Amino acid sequence: MIEIAQNKLNDLRTFAQNILVILDGLVKKKDFKILYPFYGNYKITQRFGENADIYKPMGYAGHFGIDFATPFGTKIYACDSGEICRSGFTSGNGNFIEIKHEWGKSLYMHFKNKPIFKVGDKVDKISILGHAGNTGFVIPTPTKSKPYAGTHLHFSIKLLGVSNPNYKNFIDPHDYLKVR
Repeated sequence: MIEIAQNKLNDLRTFAQNILVILDGLVKKKDFKILYPFYGNYKITQRFGENADIYKPMGYAGHFGIDFATPFGTKIYACDSGEICRSGFTSGNGNFIEIKHEWGKSLYMHFKNKPIFKVGDKVDKISILGHAGNTGFVIPTPTKSKPYAGTHLHFSIKLLGVSNPNYKNFIDPHDYLKVR
């Protein structure tokens, strides 16, 4: 009985420590800003944390970024300078690029074409990464009669020192974005 109580106390301590790490990281980063990954004003079609049922099978508590209704072919820019750490295609991400920055990482998904940048390439915050598309897992699914259905940009970030285990350390980028 004492062992069960000690295990529960340890679990509570670990949970409290994780919350403190998250809050501490957010306080440190409160003035941190990155550029929107496009020019213009596009509607948000899915916010961070929404649609938990879709993302739980993938290991997330909900949507792990922000989806913007960028029209097909919209130029997508790096939100800050950095180095490409992942680039390619997956059935979920479609054509995607992930950039390592001095502050963390940014992820851009569903480009219409294969990424032109390769792992190790350096990019500036003015670099065009690609163009908005509808590759990978998108809703609605494109069809022959509606080839542009599901077009959007999925944008995610991770900040160094900020833990968010229910989202594989992705955090809501909304509060960190500033207009180009």
